[in-house]
Parts: sequence; C-alpha cells; structure tokens
Amino acid sequence: MTEEFPQAPDWMGAACQRLGLAWGAATAEACERLYAELLAYNAKVNLTRITERDAYYRRHVLESLWLARWIPEGARCVDVGSGGGFPVLP
Repeated sequence: MTEEFPQAPDWMGAACQRLGLAWGAATAEACERLYAELLAYNAKVNLTRITERDAYYRRHVLESLWLARWIPEGARCVDVGSGGGFPVLP
C-alpha cells in the first residue's frame, strides 16, 4: 500500500476468507481508492452517511462482497441505480 492509500482494516482478509472470497493487496488498494473517491464526492453530493473507515468496510464493501456468493461465475448482471457504487464496485 502507498501512503496515499493506507492499509485496509486487518479483519477484512479474514472476513473475506470466511465468505470464500479472495482478498489481496490489489483488492485492498482498490477499496481504499474507492473510499477516497466516496469521501471526496460525498462532500458535494450526499451519497451516504457511512463515512468512517471501519463502517465503510463493514457496511459497504463487505456487505457488497457478501452478495457475490449468489452470483455464478461468468454471469452477466446489470446493477441499476447503484448510487454510491454499491454493491457493484466492490
């Protein structure tokens, strides 16, 4: 991780493992970039009240990834009206 995008919470790797989902450095950095963008855009447009880092990971990222368990690999899906990008971006 770079200084610009700090480490995701330690518990995310274990939580994803329990769900049978991959979690690595690239995913963590992408989620941190999304977090930074969410905070920046949320200052202009009220996308979410959930802005604290651990809450973001728990309520936005992990809950979004949790849904992936029911989407078959290779399936084509459409997410209409995802608002702040959840659940589609994670």
